[in-house]
Amino acid sequence: MHVSKGVRARHFRLSYLTKLSVVALLAAQVWNCGIAWAVTPVTAGCTGTKGDMAGLVAAVAAVTNGQTAEIDLVAGCTYTFDSTTPGPLTLAQGITLTIEGNGATITGAAPVAISGTSPVQYTNGSAIISGAFGGTTPSTLTVDNITFSGNSAISGGAIYDETYGSTLHVTNSTFSNNSAVLSNSGGGAIYANGGTVTIDSSTFASNHADHTYEAGGAIFNSSATVTITNSTFSGNTANAAGFSTGGAIYNTGSLNVTNSTFSGNSVANWGGAINSYGGSQVIKNTTFSGNTAGVAGAAFYNSYTGFTFSGNLFSTNKVGSTVQSCVNSTGVALSDQGYNVADDATCFNGGSGDVPSTATAIGLGSLAPNGGPTQTMAITSGSSAYHAVAAAKCPATDQRGHPRLAVSTTFCDAGAFEVDGATIPITVTVNGSQTYGSSSPTLTDTASGGSVTGTVNCTGLTVTGNGITTPTAVSSTLAAATGYALAVTGCSGLSTDAAHTISYVGGTFSVTPATISVTVTGSQTYGGSPTFSYPTTTGVTGTATCTTVNGGTNIVPTLAAGGSYTIDGTSCSGLSTDISHSISYVGGAFTVSGIPDLGLTLSAGAPYARYGETLVYTAILSNSGSAAATNVGVDFGLSAGLDAVNATWTCSAAGGASCPASSSASMIVPSLPMGGTLTWTLQVTVLTTTPDLTATVQVSLNGTMQGTDTAILVIFRNGFD
Repeated sequence: MHVSKGVRARHFRLSYLTKLSVVALLAAQVWNCGIAWAVTPVTAGCTGTKGDMAGLVAAVAAVTNGQTAEIDLVAGCTYTFDSTTPGPLTLAQGITLTIEGNGATITGAAPVAISGTSPVQYTNGSAIISGAFGGTTPSTLTVDNITFSGNSAISGGAIYDETYGSTLHVTNSTFSNNSAVLSNSGGGAIYANGGTVTIDSSTFASNHADHTYEAGGAIFNSSATVTITNSTFSGNTANAAGFSTGGAIYNTGSLNVTNSTFSGNSVANWGGAINSYGGSQVIKNTTFSGNTAGVAGAAFYNSYTGFTFSGNLFSTNKVGSTVQSCVNSTGVALSDQGYNVADDATCFNGGSGDVPSTATAIGLGSLAPNGGPTQTMAITSGSSAYHAVAAAKCPATDQRGHPRLAVSTTFCDAGAFEVDGATIPITVTVNGSQTYGSSSPTLTDTASGGSVTGTVNCTGLTVTGNGITTPTAVSSTLAAATGYALAVTGCSGLSTDAAHTISYVGGTFSVTPATISVTVTGSQTYGGSPTFSYPTTTGVTGTATCTTVNGGTNIVPTLAAGGSYTIDGTSCSGLSTDISHSISYVGGAFTVSGIPDLGLTLSAGAPYARYGETLVYTAILSNSGSAAATNVGVDFGLSAGLDAVNATWTCSAAGGASCPASSSASMIVPSLPMGGTLTWTLQVTVLTTTPDLTATVQVSLNGTMQGTDTAILVIFRNGFD
């Protein structure tokens, strides 16, 4: 046998009489002139979650013919084949091997091109090779409670038998998404090369043999005796273009199936669920539903084979849009032993108690966990398959292990599912949430054990946790927090089929803080720092600060005065509230006030003046700041030697400024805008009677002197007195 990549192992027992390799520690004792082997398990190491694959490979090679060995893998670890340790593990003949997987994973094995071959040839790609090519000593491999997922090989994606006549036992295991990856091969999960295969309480889901001339999406039976009980095959495919057969199983040996379910398997050509060519097959008390074929036989396609069947259930198996469960081609020895129920007559051959029906009358449920180790498709007591099989054709239990003749001692139900007095429980976990202050919590549900429909509602909700030790009713004032433990009573609103009942249990409950919206406004003086304010809000404390306006413009001292600004609420912080509330900042207006920058200058024509001469002075008031100036005081001071009574002032304005209503030695300018200027021309005469030797004019801005001009008085204008 051969196990390829992706083995999620929980318990993996191999009893070999063939070529084999794995880790074990052996202790030999000489006793009564014989040898007794005491086996001490050896653990393959693990660092973190990385298993020591090199150590495992080396230890496997140490187990030799005739020995008994055991290896334990470390739970939670992954043992990965790679370029350094590409595998496979080759097991010596004549040994007995136990691998305790403990939930570990073995993965990474895949076909590898053999260098120098033309056309290119490949290694099989398996994780474990059972036996040797041409070997004559059969082996026994027992696989219990293991998941094989995502493995690939030339044939037998998960398990491949290389020694003809070996034995394989599979129980309580799952094969999912394994594949055969080369043309002219098959068996996406298992390739059985003669010998005996027994499969019980196991699942084969989404395995594939989709290359040209491949067969058996899940199992390729090459002349072996294969017995399958209490197992489910779903979504397996053999969908290669050109030629493909046996969506789930391709059989050339002896195939016996009881109490099993085939659902949703597909093939491009013949036999959506099973194709048998040669050999024989016995199919009893098994359900076939939703299988499809591209050419013929959505459930079965048989050639040159013996076909015995009874107590089976067929529903909605189709070729294209036509219901066609069975096609028996050349050389089929058909034995219809009766009590089959089908929505088409293609499988009937005069058997006593066969029941023609419709899919609606059969009323088959979807594939679901209806109890037992594998998923099944339930019927109800209203189904045409209910009590359709005579007691003599009934096995002791159905696929789930439920007794067949518990309700009636005369009849059981067709197919793999038996309607019994006890319903199947579905556990619905109710979780809840609300916003603080709300009196209408939102409830969600998660079902385990079956499917439900509807919307859950409960009249009683209590919580513990987050400091609450006594169950407390959910109310609008329950403090905001996550991880409350929820207890529920009076729940309803969900429904399921007649084979199930619903029980409600509490899950978790969370309360989201209620949102308090706070509008923040702000202002600053150009060149200064901003200040922010917000309306007094109950439960909100702290000082708000914000950093941007108008969608990302930073609030900086040089932000232009007078612009139109709106604070970005997302840039604000600094406020706090209690755990049951959160603060949402709303940006309000932000204003920038400018600062006027005033200047006042005074100029005159000459340093000398004659008595009686009229002097001309120019005074200029300007605002180079970032804001208009208001109520600006401008004062002219004239010395005693000047005729102040008859002095005149003439004003001119620029830059949007306006002259005051009248100009004089002391005046108030109501407003001077940014960039505005006022120019005054002062004409004043030097008194002829003054005893002063100089004439002086001063200008002051808001009481502060800004400029002075003094002319020396002379008799002659050239300065000689």
